[in-house]
Amino acid sequence: MSGRILLVDDEAELRDICREALTERGWTVLTAANGVEALEVLSSGRPVDLALLDKRMPRMDGVSLLKEMKRRNIDADVIFLTGYGGVDNAVECLQLGAVDYLLKPFNIDELTARLDKALGERRLRSSVQEATSFMDVLGFSESLKDKKDFSTLLQEFLQQTWDFFAPHGLAFFPDGHVNGEAGPTVWGGDAWHPSLTRWCKAVGGRLLDRNQPRLFDPATLANAKRAGNVVPQDVPEVSLLVVPMRHDDTRIGSLALFRHPGASDYTQKELQYLTFFASHATVMLANALKDSRMRSINMGVITSFVRAVEAKDHYTSGHSERVSSYAVMLGRKMGLASKDLKLLRIAGLLHDIGKIGVPDHILNKPGPLTSQEYAVMKRHASVGKDIVRRVIFLEEVLPLIYCHHERPDGLGYPEGLPLGDIPPLSRIISVVDGHEAMTSDRAYRQGMTYRDAMERLRRGAGSQWDERMVHTWVDIASSPSFSEEARKAAMAE
Repeated sequence: MSGRILLVDDEAELRDICREALTERGWTVLTAANGVEALEVLSSGRPVDLALLDKRMPRMDGVSLLKEMKRRNIDADVIFLTGYGGVDNAVECLQLGAVDYLLKPFNIDELTARLDKALGERRLRSSVQEATSFMDVLGFSESLKDKKDFSTLLQEFLQQTWDFFAPHGLAFFPDGHVNGEAGPTVWGGDAWHPSLTRWCKAVGGRLLDRNQPRLFDPATLANAKRAGNVVPQDVPEVSLLVVPMRHDDTRIGSLALFRHPGASDYTQKELQYLTFFASHATVMLANALKDSRMRSINMGVITSFVRAVEAKDHYTSGHSERVSSYAVMLGRKMGLASKDLKLLRIAGLLHDIGKIGVPDHILNKPGPLTSQEYAVMKRHASVGKDIVRRVIFLEEVLPLIYCHHERPDGLGYPEGLPLGDIPPLSRIISVVDGHEAMTSDRAYRQGMTYRDAMERLRRGAGSQWDERMVHTWVDIASSPSFSEEARKAAMAE
């Protein structure tokens, strides 16, 4: 048996007998002679699991005491002790919020049985609440799994931490290996005292080295300030959680949450929840960081392939960058989401990567290609797909590269797909690739004027290119600020 019980009754003999008997059975028993004394006990900071309240007492009776306990949000179950029987009296006790009632006179065995039942139900409720809180933490930990980008993942983590733990202030201090000299991300900025921010950053760094979370309560900070130079004198005495975010050798940073004095202090259980959630988020952030670095490496390799292709034919130098910029411009004009614009940017750069497998004498031939040579040239879409498919994070780009020479009339290659089966983003690449190719000099011809190219696009709308996209692109390319817009598009995505 365990638990803290407050016995409130104006009969001193009854209090003494019950306290002695219940203490022998393993309970901690506090006593009070009336409601006023009971409130002093309940407000002293000593938690109580259950209060036994005499319904009729001088100064403040049990009913008034229960109402005041509710007003003050005192978390303790109540059993009423009453010398007045009857169903109506019992119902009234339960309606007031009591978990049970006991008629006087009673024996100790009857009292302990009621206490066992009430405290058992309280522990069960506490377990359910704890499990619910734990599932809440699991729930918003799970919700982070679809956030691939490091910055997006971090912001989502901070937002959910703010919502779940209800701090007055939150700060994330990135490790130098993650963001260089970037400063902290601070939420609830008006609540942060400058000295608290500096001290939390320093403490967070030390805890990150040891990979150890800490809870600081106001009393701990006050004692540390009195002890000397452990805590600066101007650091406010708050309830503070500091949790390092580190996975294996990857150091993400440290997280600090605080509540002002007067609010409910953070508990060890909340520190455990925050540590659990932060550890899950740290794994995802570390993976996102590694993925981002790998993407940069892979894109560097892929871009070197693009440069190699363009080095084979100086006429096409800069072609891929221009197609990429034009595709983003057309996609933005058509209201596409940021994710699709990023796919267009990458696909535009890589759409001709397969030409690295086309022999130079075909690629640079100054005259028309023979049917056999054209068949070799058409293979560049399939070769490009085979090259890019080796990079996992470019999976969504594959169909854009593979299908950028398909046509709405079904006469394109490599599959001869009808309009409905051609990916919309591929149709965008096709339009701007056609425009850029027509207006650029090639080994076998000089580039067209913009006016002639626009006319050629109009004639091919609906057969060679998607009609709606052609009309939208013609409007863009006919604008006097077209070149400047292309430059901005290249920089924006």
